[in-house]
Amino acid sequence: DGEEVRRNYSLCTTPDAQDWMVTVKRIGGGLFSNWVGDMLKAGDMLDVMPPHGSFTTDFDQAKSRHLVGIAGGSGITPVMSLIRTTLKYEPNSRFTLLYGNRDSSSIIFLEALAALKDKYLGRLEIYHFLDAEEQDIELFNGMLNRERLDEASPALVPDAKDVEGWFICGPGPRMDSAEGALLDGNIPKERIHIERFTADRPAGAVVREMAQLQTEAEGVNVAVTLDGRTRRVPFTAGNILDSARAAGLPAPFACKAGVCATCR
Repeated sequence: DGEEVRRNYSLCTTPDAQDWMVTVKRIGGGLFSNWVGDMLKAGDMLDVMPPHGSFTTDFDQAKSRHLVGIAGGSGITPVMSLIRTTLKYEPNSRFTLLYGNRDSSSIIFLEALAALKDKYLGRLEIYHFLDAEEQDIELFNGMLNRERLDEASPALVPDAKDVEGWFICGPGPRMDSAEGALLDGNIPKERIHIERFTADRPAGAVVREMAQLQTEAEGVNVAVTLDGRTRRVPFTAGNILDSARAAGLPAPFACKAGVCATCR
């Protein structure tokens, strides 16, 4: 209806793939995800920004290393790209995936993951944790939370200290739990990579502090530099990004939640 809507999605293919793909999970009440599911059709045109991000690693076919992904739900999407790229470009490296879902019917990429496991025998290990479906091995029954990770990691990733990169993506509380488990296990922080989809709701005290700062900043001039040109704009819209756009500047953004770093 004429409204500009932007969202960030993760590429789930390898860099040299002929078709670049993203996976869009329908969210209840989601403006864009439901539009994609109900309205988008072949031949429609979308404006797409260049891919960017830090949830990655430098790939080299001479490397021989072990990478581990910890994913929950749609958090598998960027991890899927990492798995495919590692197995394709580093023939001496291997990947372990710990993947949590509600049940088997909700597992994104279930068949694609199984096909990769068959293709790269001995180099890809996949462990599914299901919260609402019983499996034969008790370890894999239940939510992939802190307690489950503390129990599963020593058994499934016995060489944790030698893992070069840990990639965590999923619901906020689970990512925090996974990061805490790794840090408490003396895994160096620089080896832990986290991709956040949404910002956690700030505490009441933070909300009040933000409101006061916004009030104090009202009307203050802000110097905004875009593409080497600097303009002064009044702080009028609650934050720097919206104030710049209200003044007619094409400041880049995507998620508007402070997590994707596009506006940085």
